Amino acid sequence: GSAPYRFFKIVPEKFYVLDPDAKVDKRVEVNFNE
Repeated sequence: GSAPYRFFKIVPEKFYVLDPDAKVDKRVEVNFNE
């Protein structure tokens, strides 16, 4: 839908997602420019 595109407007190069299985605040970088 339109929701993911809001991330691109904020950070066009990449966005970070929180690993749901992580016990700490670990974020995984997702880069769409590759």
